Amino acid sequence: MAKGGLQSRQSPVKAVVDFYNGLYDTKHFSVCLVVWLCGIPIALQNFQNCYDGHAHPFSTFFKSVYVSLPISTIILPGALELLWLPREQHEQWANACKKCFVSGMWNILPSAFVQYHLHGTNSWTVRSPDPHGWVDVGHFLLLLASHEFWFYVCHRINHTEFFFSSTHGHHHKNKGLVFMVNNSDVDVWELLFQGLWGLIFPLFFVKIRSLTHLAALGFFFVNSCSFHSSKMRPGALHVVHHQYGRHATNFGLYTPLMDKLFGTYEPVFSPETAGKLIAADLAAKAGKKAN
Repeated sequence: MAKGGLQSRQSPVKAVVDFYNGLYDTKHFSVCLVVWLCGIPIALQNFQNCYDGHAHPFSTFFKSVYVSLPISTIILPGALELLWLPREQHEQWANACKKCFVSGMWNILPSAFVQYHLHGTNSWTVRSPDPHGWVDVGHFLLLLASHEFWFYVCHRINHTEFFFSSTHGHHHKNKGLVFMVNNSDVDVWELLFQGLWGLIFPLFFVKIRSLTHLAALGFFFVNSCSFHSSKMRPGALHVVHHQYGRHATNFGLYTPLMDKLFGTYEPVFSPETAGKLIAADLAAKAGKKAN
């Protein structure tokens, strides 16, 4: 009876998770593409550069993200990588692009929301016309260090059973072979939690200029695009990470420092390591049931 009651309580949660994951299904690609193309003429009306050093309303940031996000995160990286991909990988590449385009459409609104708060009216960063100097370089390095730490922590959390099955597992569906566009194959939770929190955290304690923050965001995007490419960077630690499923190694962002400190560093994929990680997880579950 208790078991049945537990299952009945769990079923609504599972239904919500299944519905949420279904929003990111590749079958929605055609609808998302048509909606985006139809919205472009509207978004281009009174289009402005929202990073010109002036305060702009949310609508300006929304238009900017609406137009630029699919182009900069999916279309351009996808087209670039197609130049060197072998023909036998083209079908997998096309599926990855469709999958990421759907994710990108859902991420337009939260991305615009974050960028508005970072750089818009009453922004979290500082708008200043003064020349940039060594203080800004220090702030840039601080942002990268914060991102390195929090990305590792959040990434480890996203590989726990609940978060992996409900959100992050979507990012790992094309296990083994990854493309640059897979960098953008994230849901709203991953975007805000794992992707951007590390760049936002220092702003609670330090006043950082808008352009410096944009530079750190740009560096993050270029780096994470490249380390998602099995063809461009076959030895990248994140490419190794994508050889695994939930039980993985190499959770770091820019360096292997955090992985080496916490014992999750793996220079190359090891089936033996994968087996040990799975066995350890099963043993932990068995121990919990026994207690």
